Amino acid sequence: MKWFYNLRISTKILSGFILAAFTAGVVGLIGVINISSLQLQLSQAQKSMDNYTAAANTSTTIIIITVIINMVATTALGIFIAKLISNPIKRMVKMADRIVEGDVNINDETPTQDEIGDLIKYFNTITVIIKDLIFEVNMITKAGVEGNIHIRGDVQKFKGGYKEIVQGINNTLDIVVTPLDEAKEVLGKMSVNDLTLTMTGQYNGMFKELSDSINMVNTRLLSIQDAMVRVGKGDTSRLEELKKIGKRSEKDQILPSMVNMLEEIKGLINEVGHVTNASMNGDLSVRGDSNKFLGGYREIIQGFNKTIDAVVKPISESSTVLRKMAESNLTVSMDGDYKGEYARMKEDVNSTLKVFN
Repeated sequence: MKWFYNLRISTKILSGFILAAFTAGVVGLIGVINISSLQLQLSQAQKSMDNYTAAANTSTTIIIITVIINMVATTALGIFIAKLISNPIKRMVKMADRIVEGDVNINDETPTQDEIGDLIKYFNTITVIIKDLIFEVNMITKAGVEGNIHIRGDVQKFKGGYKEIVQGINNTLDIVVTPLDEAKEVLGKMSVNDLTLTMTGQYNGMFKELSDSINMVNTRLLSIQDAMVRVGKGDTSRLEELKKIGKRSEKDQILPSMVNMLEEIKGLINEVGHVTNASMNGDLSVRGDSNKFLGGYREIIQGFNKTIDAVVKPISESSTVLRKMAESNLTVSMDGDYKGEYARMKEDVNSTLKVFN
């Protein structure tokens, strides 16, 4: 019967109808033969009423049997053909259910070569394609987890919609990777204090936010760099601007530190300028207030004060000695412990006194 299973479905159905018609014809032929026999019996039975009744009963029985045989044969044939078609379809439904649930480990060997067999073969082919698709996706995913975001799926393995799926995944990765590559380059430059690069790509959504954030960081660092360059040249002109900004966030320590540094430097400049102006006006008693400053800035003012003291002391003593000399008091002399030019000045003053003595 394998040859019958391998027939096309249309051929099977047509064969079933032909067989049913043939069966009906055979049964009908048997009925005709029996009716002819019955007519013969009726002609012979006219002689007796009992024989007529028996002949009628026989005719009825033959007709009923003929109908029953025809019905049974047709029903059996219908059931046979229905199972022949429905059983493979049920197998296909089970295969479809497994595929819907994600089970693609299916390879159903079809026993027939009809349309149902072709469909089962197509189902098997679909599962193979889905397996290949899963393999490509897993490969890309694994590479991404390992940090290799430049791996792409092989679109040449697929056709039609499956090819579009892989191409879509590749395009999505390109959309992700392009801004990340540019961000990597820009941040790499920023890590070595090179602020000449910015994000220039045209992005959307979160990638635009990332691009804008990196560029904003670059802008802020350029601002800090500019302030530092100015400070290096003694320019504290950006102090008021930075003070107005204050803090860019609750945990911002950079800007407040910049403001404090500029205030200290500006205060240092002002303090030194105050002492310098007083000295230039002949007031050598003015000193810088070191208590206004901390750390190295305090040491600068203290050192500046000591420098002035080192200058003022020999000048003050020499002035006192010269004033005494002017008053004809030649018993005085410079007794301070000085070094360098101040020691030479002390020596010159004392030598002058000796000449007059």
